[in-house]
Amino acid sequence: MDHLDSALYAIAVVGVFLTICFIGLVVKKKLTPHQLPLPPGPKGLPFIGNALQINKTEPWLTYKEWTQTYGEIVSCKLLGQTYIIINSERVAKALLDQRSSIYSDRPVIKTSEAFGLEFNTGHQAYGDTWKAHRKIVQQCFNSSIIPKYHAAVTEKARALMLNLLHSPERFESHMGMFSASIIMAITYGYNVIEKDDPFVGPIEEMVKIAINMTPERAVLLELFPHILKFPIPSWFPGAWLQRLARRSKELSPKIRDIPFQFVKECLAKGIENDSMVAQCLNDEDKNAAGQDRVSYEQIIKDAATSCFLAGTDTTQATLNTLILAMIMYPEVQDRAQALLDKVVGRDRLPTLNDRASLQYIDAMLREALRWGSLVPMCVPHRVTQDDVFERSLIPKGAVIIPNLWGMARDEEVYPGPTTFNPDRYLDANGNIITDELSGVYFGYGRRVCPGRYLAHTSTWLAGANMLLLFRFSKAIGPAGYEIDVFHKFTGGVACRPVSFPCRITPRFEGIKDLLE
Repeated sequence: MDHLDSALYAIAVVGVFLTICFIGLVVKKKLTPHQLPLPPGPKGLPFIGNALQINKTEPWLTYKEWTQTYGEIVSCKLLGQTYIIINSERVAKALLDQRSSIYSDRPVIKTSEAFGLEFNTGHQAYGDTWKAHRKIVQQCFNSSIIPKYHAAVTEKARALMLNLLHSPERFESHMGMFSASIIMAITYGYNVIEKDDPFVGPIEEMVKIAINMTPERAVLLELFPHILKFPIPSWFPGAWLQRLARRSKELSPKIRDIPFQFVKECLAKGIENDSMVAQCLNDEDKNAAGQDRVSYEQIIKDAATSCFLAGTDTTQATLNTLILAMIMYPEVQDRAQALLDKVVGRDRLPTLNDRASLQYIDAMLREALRWGSLVPMCVPHRVTQDDVFERSLIPKGAVIIPNLWGMARDEEVYPGPTTFNPDRYLDANGNIITDELSGVYFGYGRRVCPGRYLAHTSTWLAGANMLLLFRFSKAIGPAGYEIDVFHKFTGGVACRPVSFPCRITPRFEGIKDLLE
């Protein structure tokens, strides 16, 4: 009997052990990443996936709507490609910031070559070339180096004020001139003195072409590349894209070579040029990027052009958005101008030394960036290996789209998101709550905008000067009535307010004397 009990006991132990092993295998199998589902998302059609469900000009609207049904992170398919849409700052920080080593790549967009944009730093794959670009830009635009550019920014801001005084009806053009002149001065040491500058014109044209290429349109072009490669009749669908691609391809070498050669000629002739490009060319370690001299110069050239493409439109759009907000929210303008009168007075212009005492202006600009969502989705990321987030699979190769527009309208983070309210950035004492510039404006992780500190400094100084000197209000129509303006923005990769009329009047006498 004892032997039988021992045998039964042994069998029982083995049975329990095998059961535990089996359960362990089952659990392990369930937790294998490939067995996990994708984040929730809408069902699509065979082959085309969710392409017909997405707003083609403003896809961020569709992605925001999906949040209500599927949550903060959503998956969808476009022509066989998996897209992961991030609709909250919490998820964006968890993935793009905290796991940046695998979320910093870019999807391959073959049509970039057709448009002559393959050189752009923002589109570069996460690798040696991108790192070389980033090193150049970081050493010239990090927060500690920005004070070096204060004099140049101040000079250009003063020129902007004079332009607004003499021809206020052309304010949108003046904002573009201000933005372009700063980037050209800092990047190339070139002084832009007129709107139709031969250096600036081609770059601005290139910017207009580039911002119309949303990721969704790019996917369609990937599927039908022949639209761009072979001649088609002007009436054929897609012919307009072919014309844009051909023109963009023509502009590409011009915008890279001409300003770069200007710097080289200055250095060869001994002409002073204290620019980003000159600094890089004068660097004794010509192989700092791990390249030969020719390749290193090409990296400098491409990185410099990328700075202009990335910076000029958003700075202009930010200032136009600020003006639009001042017209729609005159009480905000009143408060800012009362503060300026108290801190600065009317016998001098605001300087960057006043910034600590004028934090409300800082808050206004942050709110303009949020309220306008000028880069609604930023450039897509690509995950380089399988990842698991909150029991959902994010598969290797998936395209990651941070819906910055949707994040900026998260009512839990920004109550009353459609209202322009600078107070949301201030504490009870009127101080900025955090010095950090939110990813909602400038992106996340290792792909965060490297020019964000210069952009914020430039727009602050321009905004403070404009508000001290001028009053922005509704334009008066031919019949004598005020013309209403609305919160309406263009579509594309980068947005700006749809053109609107504005009345700009000096706040006091003697402005011209202050500026000259």
